[in-house]
Amino acid sequence: MRNVQKIGVKPRNGHIDIPADAHTVFYRMHEQSGAAFADMLGNGGDLTLAASGTGTPLANAGYVTPDGTNHYLQRDVDDYLHALFRLDQEYGQILTAFDFYWDGGSTGTECLFFAGVSNPACGGWGLALNSVGQIVWVSRGIGASNHATSPFTGYALTSLGSQRISVLVETIYKPASKVDANLYVNGTARVALTDINLLHNSGTAPYGSLQVIPGSTQAYSIGCRPTASATRDWLLNSAASNGRIGRFMADRRARDTTLAQKVATELYLYQGEVPRVLVDA
Repeated sequence: MRNVQKIGVKPRNGHIDIPADAHTVFYRMHEQSGAAFADMLGNGGDLTLAASGTGTPLANAGYVTPDGTNHYLQRDVDDYLHALFRLDQEYGQILTAFDFYWDGGSTGTECLFFAGVSNPACGGWGLALNSVGQIVWVSRGIGASNHATSPFTGYALTSLGSQRISVLVETIYKPASKVDANLYVNGTARVALTDINLLHNSGTAPYGSLQVIPGSTQAYSIGCRPTASATRDWLLNSAASNGRIGRFMADRRARDTTLAQKVATELYLYQGEVPRVLVDA
């Protein structure tokens, strides 16, 4: 009989000790009841499901399915998330990623993620889906008259049809209030944007020092873009696109030119797990 050596295999995420110089959150969206969605790393505060926590939004395990009207995820003022998403200081790079399941149908202009309250007193930035299925990097500087939208042209999610789609956007700090951004879909680099201007439309400062306006209750959003204390627009599924959001992750740290590709690959291959490369970096 051949001798077989037994090898102990450590779980891929047996430890999740993120380096001290990084800010990282990972929301798995596995909750199938209630209205609270926790960061499994224990860093960011809970995301809250607006409106009813039963029925449509939680019908698909592992995802939240907005209804285009009043179902979206939100978080109020949060020091950890503020430190993660602010753009008014040097940060190297910010990785923002999520699983998106889409039925391949029609789309409108729909917000996937937004940090800040989008109005002239505050400004904000985030990611959206436009009417032709392209991911869009969107921002509004403090005092700006309107938003600037920078679509990742040349690649549309419509080409994939109905399936789970792993999306990662790398936002890269540049001087003079500009950023570069790279899009990864299903583990592959797709489109690069350069010199996105954070002071567009007469903005006086990039998003960062202000999070909310007086009376506002939403500083961080998934599935909508808050425009004032009681209004939302660009709601996900407002065009009956039946998009679902799951496993939202964000990471901020010093620039590493190879990290985004590694993270994008792991998120695609190992659904629902914190990318080990973030732990070991």
